[in-house]
Amino acid sequence: TFLAGKEKISKEEAAKKVLIVTSSRQHKNNIPIVRRVDSTGNPIEWITSVSMLTEGWDVKNVFQIVPHEERAFNSKLLIAQVLGRGLRIPEAYRGDQPVVTIFNHDRWSGRIKHLVDEVLEIENKIHSYPVEKIEDYNFNLYNINYKRIEEEVEYPQNGPYKLLKKGYVSYSSQDETLKKNTTYEKAISGERDTKKTLIEFKMCSVDEAVNEVSNKIRSIDMDLNTKYSEEFDKKKLKKIIKKSLEKIREKEDKVSESNLQKTLQAFGVVYREKAKSLRFKIEAQNLIK
Repeated sequence: TFLAGKEKISKEEAAKKVLIVTSSRQHKNNIPIVRRVDSTGNPIEWITSVSMLTEGWDVKNVFQIVPHEERAFNSKLLIAQVLGRGLRIPEAYRGDQPVVTIFNHDRWSGRIKHLVDEVLEIENKIHSYPVEKIEDYNFNLYNINYKRIEEEVEYPQNGPYKLLKKGYVSYSSQDETLKKNTTYEKAISGERDTKKTLIEFKMCSVDEAVNEVSNKIRSIDMDLNTKYSEEFDKKKLKKIIKKSLEKIREKEDKVSESNLQKTLQAFGVVYREKAKSLRFKIEAQNLIK
């Protein structure tokens, strides 16, 4: 849907440009297609994979890689394999040295930089040398070793949930567009370049949001044999959504995709038969050096 809207093409045309590669049976037939992605005239432009960027995944015409989760970069082996997908050059390529761009999430980019540097053999060497002992200040320090014990407590749900007592959902501020600065850093030289990108967010009208939430509640009633749709009819849902927008001082009758998901999640709690909470007990153990 995003690709179709961004490039202003039909969903069918957009689907031809995307290849999903996972270990699921549903996508099993897509794995052989990967070998033909580099062929001239192949329409595939985007490959979405789940833990498939490993050795043997041979696509040479890759110029940007976007990891979705932190686990894609939680080991040197994975980094080497992921980078290896984009560091191969197509055989027919005859031009300047190509560049592969790796997009990192701000929250973990700093933590993985040293791993990337190590894979690319970018390192600082530390030299050590012995020093003469001056004073005899060496002695053992003892600390108490504490053991943390997890204890799970369950609270069964009796009767229907009392949903949205406040009469609104806590929305986040929303904008249809956002200008964001993206900093690109060359791995070898460390040279940085900042570019501004205009990000467009998917929005829907209040009525469209009401219909989607209403359908969700009816689905819940059918699954759980409940009557939440009687309590939350479309009129009440519209009132809740409008009040939620007022709380963030939103004047237009539009709801962002993230705020729509928050509204849907407000009703997802009804699937829980029990509430669980995790408690921790601390026990003192032996002394350790």
